[in-house]
Amino acid sequence: MLRNTVSRGARGFATAAKSSQKNIVMVDGIRLPFAMQSTIYNDLLAVDLQRLALKSLLTKTALDPAMVDYVLCGTVIQETKTSNIAREASMGAGIPLSVPSHTVTQACISSSVAICTAAEKIMAGQADVVIAGGVETFSDVPIRFSRKVRQKLIGAPKAMKKGPAGIAGLLKGLKPGDLAPEAPAIANFTTGEVMGVSSDRLSAKALELGFKPKSYIRDWAFVACDPFEELLLGPTYGAKKCLDSMNLTMDDIGVFEIHEAFAGQVLSNLTAMNSQTFADQRFNGKKVGEIDQSKMNTKGGSLSLGHPFGATGSRLVSTASNRLQREEQRFALLAACADGGLGHAAILERYDN
Repeated sequence: MLRNTVSRGARGFATAAKSSQKNIVMVDGIRLPFAMQSTIYNDLLAVDLQRLALKSLLTKTALDPAMVDYVLCGTVIQETKTSNIAREASMGAGIPLSVPSHTVTQACISSSVAICTAAEKIMAGQADVVIAGGVETFSDVPIRFSRKVRQKLIGAPKAMKKGPAGIAGLLKGLKPGDLAPEAPAIANFTTGEVMGVSSDRLSAKALELGFKPKSYIRDWAFVACDPFEELLLGPTYGAKKCLDSMNLTMDDIGVFEIHEAFAGQVLSNLTAMNSQTFADQRFNGKKVGEIDQSKMNTKGGSLSLGHPFGATGSRLVSTASNRLQREEQRFALLAACADGGLGHAAILERYDN
């Protein structure tokens, strides 16, 4: 018989997920192949990618769709035709219509929010089996006319009733710059597109269903910092919270998966984490610590693999879980920054199969 207990290591590692005796586990994850925008996924919407990934996950795990209690999805660039991608995709993937779902957004950590929300639902006893992940496509980004042109178009039917003079009046006041399209600002930073899904379950339930979990989701934090002075230092603040909460140090971490928004962003966080001056100013003198870079992003990071905003958090969880098993390490630290001075960190523990 399995029991939901708090396990502790020799130095008193707090290895229960946040104020709960339940062990939240990551069973498996999949992603679609990476591709540059406007290539192999050119004719697909984000909901199509999410649906394909959900179906693939169900096939890979042989999970009965009827066992799913909830579906969550993270995304950033919303398509108005499918405002709740999680719902549209889950129905298309054959998950029962009675299974609720919702979509979340928090810039580059959107799927991180989805996964942690899934864990919270399990901790609260609202679900046992949750599929959570994220999706993004840059092949069909909504691009608008400028505000001035949109206003002109709204008034076009009335102006056309006035004949040529009315049509000519539509052009009055327009400048060449007004004719330029308005693309979302975030669309300037794409390096590819990917879909990732992770499946989180209570460990006892996972074993009951015949699965071999890969990792426990032990702790997580969402943080915010000054977007004008510290913009992308969220990983430093998040890592500090998680390590302190778990009574861990950098020396206890065997796997690091750090989201790379830019090379400079990673370097700034590595510096801040190991800076005594920064620690004195922000953390009462206690440094986060130095990351062993030989253990960081060994399977590639966002710069080399691509950073589809809504899916990166899911990739971090899946990659870290796989690395924990293959490298036989105990703990993994995940960290990511997000637009607006936001950040996220999480600690996984290897599930000993």
